[in-house]
Amino acid sequence: MTTPTIVEGRRPIVVDEGQRLTQEAEDYLRGVADRLMAAGVRVSIAVRTGDAAAQIVAGARESQADLIGMSTHRRTRLGRLFFGSVAEAVLRRADVPVLVVRDSEAQPARRAA
Repeated sequence: MTTPTIVEGRRPIVVDEGQRLTQEAEDYLRGVADRLMAAGVRVSIAVRTGDAAAQIVAGARESQADLIGMSTHRRTRLGRLFFGSVAEAVLRRADVPVLVVRDSEAQPARRAA
């Protein structure tokens, strides 16, 4: 895969897709962390790459977490067979309790205007 280059004037700017995605993830997590900290929750963020379940479990171990909280999409057994389930893999590998909330439940209820 080639690294895309954007030319601005005469000076080329190299855009690393992985770096861009990492920055977007960090920005998103910073926003979530800010809201949680405003509510008095102690928060730290980390963006990791690799096998998602393995990275979640490793991060929990490294930070000596007491709980892993996740939201997940609800898939059928057939969907899990083809796509796997990160939440299911974390449940199998984690040394601490795992709280799994279905994605639609993770979003605050919207009131009709």
